[in-house]
Amino acid sequence: MNQPKLTVEIISGPLDGHEVTIESMAEWSRLGDGVLSFPWDETLGAPQARFFFAEDRWWLEPLANQRSTRHNGEPINGKIALSEGDWLKAAATWLIVKGITK
Repeated sequence: MNQPKLTVEIISGPLDGHEVTIESMAEWSRLGDGVLSFPWDETLGAPQARFFFAEDRWWLEPLANQRSTRHNGEPINGKIALSEGDWLKAAATWLIVKGITK
């Protein structure tokens, strides 16, 4: 069975308005060349957080500087399940969950 895909919209920086679809684990980072790499955000961790699919859900888990990783405005202290419409922030980078689809 194929796992659902997670689509997020970047709502800050030079890629504002760009949508990214995540099909497997992805790191949110200022380094690298992944779909969630934002080199212009110098305060973003390397990596800051990771998106992953487990237990039939998509999750966000902070990996560095947990105080600056937020879900709907609240700091994340561990992994958190994602839903459509969630607002995510790490350092100066913002994302919104646009959808979870098969």
